[in-house]
Amino acid sequence: MFKTRLLSGIVLVIVLIVTVGYGGNLLFAFLGIISLIGLTELYKVVEVQTKALGAAGYLAAVVYYGMLLTGNMEYVMMLSILFLILVMAVYVFTFPAYRAEQVMTVFFGFFYVAVMLSFVYQTRMLADGGVVVWLIFLSSWGCDTCAYCVGMLIGKAVIKEYKEWPGKRQAAFAAKIDYPVRKAAHASEYAILGILLTGAILDIRKPWKRQLPACFFIGAVYAASDEFHQLFVPGRSGQIRDVMIDSAGVAAGIILACLAIKAFQCRKPRKIEGNCQETT
Repeated sequence: MFKTRLLSGIVLVIVLIVTVGYGGNLLFAFLGIISLIGLTELYKVVEVQTKALGAAGYLAAVVYYGMLLTGNMEYVMMLSILFLILVMAVYVFTFPAYRAEQVMTVFFGFFYVAVMLSFVYQTRMLADGGVVVWLIFLSSWGCDTCAYCVGMLIGKAVIKEYKEWPGKRQAAFAAKIDYPVRKAAHASEYAILGILLTGAILDIRKPWKRQLPACFFIGAVYAASDEFHQLFVPGRSGQIRDVMIDSAGVAAGIILACLAIKAFQCRKPRKIEGNCQETT
């Protein structure tokens, strides 16, 4: 099993480097195929991968990527509305063939898989996309790697006798620290999102007080949407408290990004229009 996973990982990394590095139509086709595979795997969870409801999701993904390829992204909102109408029509006219959670999984799965993955291509096609696009992968890999290292290294250093505890005590301790660790990890991820949003939206030549709320609003809306889609995932739940924690992470990331920009401006004021006193 380990050998199979290792070889699969090596092959996937090579494919990723080649496709993302080359960009263009090769990356577009690769992401389109991965999106359809991802949708299939997601739809298998709710058992609609070979049914009419699942076919509606595949169709929406194909049309979306067609719009992206032809440069007609201004019609994405119309596509979203038509897709919702189609999904609801399938649900109504075949009732009671499908459950509500199946319908919501198909609808939100389109955005969660196909639309989100397309931003790898859209980022790659920017002027500096060949460099910026790797931040997407570095952020996700970095979060997972750091979480693993914290658990394996720091955890052992803090509680050296953990392995000697009986099973019940280990389980009780794990349950006790599970919530704060998970929420701290979520806040950290959303802090990274806040930093990236600030870098993407903020124009330092214009007043910040009109731009920073937009960064926070986008991050908070994404946090709310993340909790909302969990309402339709078995075993998960959406909590307002979690939205507030994630939004706090976004705010922390925005603050850190602003402090870094201010520090850079104050050290090198001649290379940036204005000075560190005028940006706010």
